[in-house]
Amino acid sequence: MKQLLLDNCIDMDTVLFDLDNSPYTVNMLLALLKAQGTTKNVKKNMTQYFGKKFKAEDREKVITYMKGVAHSILGTGEDAVKELEEQTGAMLIQLKTQVDNAEESGNFEDVAQQLPNIGTIVGIYTKLGGYFQTCADFLEQAVRIQNGLGEHNTAQLTQKALDSYLKKARV
Repeated sequence: MKQLLLDNCIDMDTVLFDLDNSPYTVNMLLALLKAQGTTKNVKKNMTQYFGKKFKAEDREKVITYMKGVAHSILGTGEDAVKELEEQTGAMLIQLKTQVDNAEESGNFEDVAQQLPNIGTIVGIYTKLGGYFQTCADFLEQAVRIQNGLGEHNTAQLTQKALDSYLKKARV
């Protein structure tokens, strides 16, 4: 895991958050994972979400993911979830604006690059459980993008997932 992070320019001294007024670093998280025997699972999930070579724009998402892992292990998870909610809330507002602009201009190529990010966000929230409306909000944008690209069959499948999340959100 350490090598994966180093290969992707994540410094071991990067501070994830402050814990009791002292910095909690990536290196400390790795030691915690090793002590719990969960390094392999976390590494597998990270490579599943971000690949073996992280894109430069994914670096912050990787750090956020590691913060979430650390918070959940340490039992300080509410802060991490709140931070994730704030970040994804801002991302959703920006995404809606981008999709609105794409619909006005008829050019969906740029916003289409957000589709993998939408999948990642929905995947993370699905694992957290109970965030059905958030998942639905992001999937709604994915349907709009897919229809704008003319990928109507894919949009229909995404719409089914969206309907499922909306149904769960109403319960």
